[in-house]
Amino acid sequence: FIRGKVQNRFNQADQFELKIQAIEILSDVRDKLAKHITLKIALADISNEFIEKIHRLATAHPGKCALKLVVTDQADKMSIELPSKKYKVSLSNEFMEELAGMEEVNYKLN
Repeated sequence: FIRGKVQNRFNQADQFELKIQAIEILSDVRDKLAKHITLKIALADISNEFIEKIHRLATAHPGKCALKLVVTDQADKMSIELPSKKYKVSLSNEFMEELAGMEEVNYKLN
């Protein structure tokens, strides 16, 4: 991940240059910039087994990133956002891989 700014070149007002300010590893950036993770789940996919999977995942990877669930009902075209007050997760590679393996869940980092 590269952070920089575009500025005029020295003594050449009609040309620009990119001045690099910081270079970071992507996994570090994910941990620093992600404030919360949102899991989008269809109401029809929620079961006791699914709830246990999410609970095990959240307790196995404690961290600083807030966890939000968005439950959607396609039939009534409604959704509700449920922020977790109890669980915060770590956005480790293992957590992300386990989450990607869950077919019922779409997620986004904010």
